Amino acid sequence: MASAYIQPSEMSQTTPPVARLPPEILCHIFSYLSTRPPPHHDSWMWQTVTHVCMSWRAIAIASPLLWTHVDFRSYEWTREFLRRSQSAPLYVHTQDHLLQPGGDLASIHWALEEMPRIRELHLVGHPDTLEAVEEHLLQAAPQLETLTISVTPRGKGHDPAYVLSRDVFDGHAPRLRRLSLRMCCIEPSMPILPGLTHLSMDVPDARGSYHMGTLLEILSQPTRLEAVVIKGAVTDGETRICDTDHGAVSLPRLSSLRLSGSTAACTHLLAHLSIPRSAVRRSSYRILLADNKDDNASDGLDLLDSVERETSDGMGSESIWTVT
Repeated sequence: MASAYIQPSEMSQTTPPVARLPPEILCHIFSYLSTRPPPHHDSWMWQTVTHVCMSWRAIAIASPLLWTHVDFRSYEWTREFLRRSQSAPLYVHTQDHLLQPGGDLASIHWALEEMPRIRELHLVGHPDTLEAVEEHLLQAAPQLETLTISVTPRGKGHDPAYVLSRDVFDGHAPRLRRLSLRMCCIEPSMPILPGLTHLSMDVPDARGSYHMGTLLEILSQPTRLEAVVIKGAVTDGETRICDTDHGAVSLPRLSSLRLSGSTAACTHLLAHLSIPRSAVRRSSYRILLADNKDDNASDGLDLLDSVERETSDGMGSESIWTVT
């Protein structure tokens, strides 16, 4: 069998193909690693590429877009990410343990001081720790496109839902399109609402539920809503759920609607939504009724059926609602 033998001198003079790649291509390859979170805390991190060779290190450190997904492993590492990202838009995703009571919030403070260039912001934590960083949320956020706030309970007690300040982002977040809230309440008159295209409100229990009129006011603010998720966000205590003078809320661009809650809450909310038939034809809807196996769910299911007939005129027998 023929074999090839390369002299050491020849090997040292041979440039591997990867070494001939332009810096732009290498940065593009590195970017796939920098935006992919590790499956485990001690997993191989993408920053290891900076230790392969001097050339790779110089290219990676000089590329701001590789450092935009802020790392919170340590206070020093967070500052280094912020420095190396220069003026590039930031993606700030805090881990739950960072916002626990007594946790070290220094790295979070450093990141949130860069609010004017944050593009995505995901905050997870207890109400008191969120309040500790709330001052940063009052800065204008001209680059912000996605905001997620998930409030975790302190314990088994009845903690009130966290209330997001009406003056959040100083009322200036012109690019904000996606808002996702869990156990976090908002006011209908907030300046950040009109530009939304995606709205998700998740309230696991009654502590943060809205009256029907308030929820309808919130839904009426954005004029370009395409996707709405409402999980348990409407109170059905007493008669407040249906006692509202609010007119029907028009959602002409809606393409996805997900409701989860009691039959009364879901059906009364649907009765106050106006969705053009042209929108219904291209839409996907899912209604999860918490009490759909009980006897008192029949009235609600009848109302769902009537809403379906009204909005599906001329659409044949295809069902609009998926009731599970």
